Amino acid sequence: MVHFILTALGIWAVPFIASFPFFSRDGNLVVNIFVFKIAMAIVLSITTYFLSRWYFGKNIPDTLSDAMFVLLGIAIVSIVIDQFTVMKFTKMSYAAYIVQTVSLYSLIIIVGLVAAKSRMIK
Repeated sequence: MVHFILTALGIWAVPFIASFPFFSRDGNLVVNIFVFKIAMAIVLSITTYFLSRWYFGKNIPDTLSDAMFVLLGIAIVSIVIDQFTVMKFTKMSYAAYIVQTVSLYSLIIIVGLVAAKSRMIK
């Protein structure tokens, strides 16, 4: 359980912290929105891959469906943390948030499954 919590927090926190340089002190985005989204997708993918490999190295899944269940839980943890942090500072509606983050957080499951599969082979 500790590994799950550390992995989920890491997968959420690293992209969150990496996003700080993209914003001015008054909270405005200082780069093009598409550059920001691509950068965050890359950071999230790399973070997810390495933290998932670490997690699945300690907890080798029997099947990919087991791994997908864990990764879905990690994505849900990220969404819940967003509700208490990011959503407090943004003027974005919940509908807009869902549209923008579902595709991004689906990377957690896709990249995590790749990492889980690499651990299952060994």
